[in-house]
Amino acid sequence: MLCAFRRTRPVHAKVLLRVSVVQRVPYCTHTPPNIEPNVNVEVAKPRKPRNLLQMYLSLSKARLASLVLSTTAAGYLLGPMPLSPSTFLFTCLGTALTIASANSINQYLEVDYDIIMKRTADRVLPTGELSLNHALAFGVVTGILGSSILSIFVNDLAALLALGNILLYTVIYTPMKRIHWLNTWVGALVGAVPPMIGWAANSGNLSINALILGYTLFIWQIPHFLALSWPLASDYSKAGYKMLIGHNPEKLITYTMRYSLYFFPIPLLSIFTEFMTPFFGVTGTVLNAWMAFHAWNFWREKTSTSARKVFKATLLYLPILMFLFFWHKKSGYSTEEEDADIEVLYQ
Repeated sequence: MLCAFRRTRPVHAKVLLRVSVVQRVPYCTHTPPNIEPNVNVEVAKPRKPRNLLQMYLSLSKARLASLVLSTTAAGYLLGPMPLSPSTFLFTCLGTALTIASANSINQYLEVDYDIIMKRTADRVLPTGELSLNHALAFGVVTGILGSSILSIFVNDLAALLALGNILLYTVIYTPMKRIHWLNTWVGALVGAVPPMIGWAANSGNLSINALILGYTLFIWQIPHFLALSWPLASDYSKAGYKMLIGHNPEKLITYTMRYSLYFFPIPLLSIFTEFMTPFFGVTGTVLNAWMAFHAWNFWREKTSTSARKVFKATLLYLPILMFLFFWHKKSGYSTEEEDADIEVLYQ
């Protein structure tokens, strides 16, 4: 059951509250599970009042959504069919709306916990700027609208992938964050789907090359989020989230190192399937070695500084790898069977 928070003090300046003294609306009488009743919570009103558009962007996690959407666009542009501007635009629009839906519903479900964490207490639901019902309605409407656009103007496969990803994110990943640290891997699976949506929008199928893109995004997210979580152990613990950093920091370091090595098969697989030109074996391996070096340094030093370097490296790694994909993309790589399927789809 979710809680809407009302504060007993003015919210124009930072105040320090205790969960136990926060007033709740009448239907909410419990303390969020796994939360100590006397945990200190810092709640800050945004520096400037947000208008409705800004609140919707905040609900949608606009910066994260733009990164996810860029992988969908890349998946489309790397597909075997030539660019159709209208299909590409509808793919981006529909996917953007479904991303907004998933993120909004996620914040609706986690409002009790967002108010506990310093980095999320400034969101529009914990601050009371937007009602829970408004946020839920926004999430449902954008989800229906986005998947409908994909189904009507793109194809059903892209729509099913997008709709399934909303469910995976909200129904499985979100509650799992308070159950088991393997939620990070489920979240990585969510992040692996968007490039495959783009590929499906382009070609109408999910070939081995689409799975390579999905594999790339899945592997990338593990060192990215593990490094991000390293300095946030106390924040996650206060909110009752089960993260690997709180369960076993040594294992977190090991997994960061291990998954950085899982990048190395990507160039070889892409060349083997004739997705990329042979020179990708050189440039891709150099990039992967650079990423592995940062992960190894983190494994060796076990410090917040080295964790931050891994996180920053992942932020550079992904756009560079996408550039290499476009640079080395091999024209006419689709198989005869794929071409036949595409011809049937576009008849």
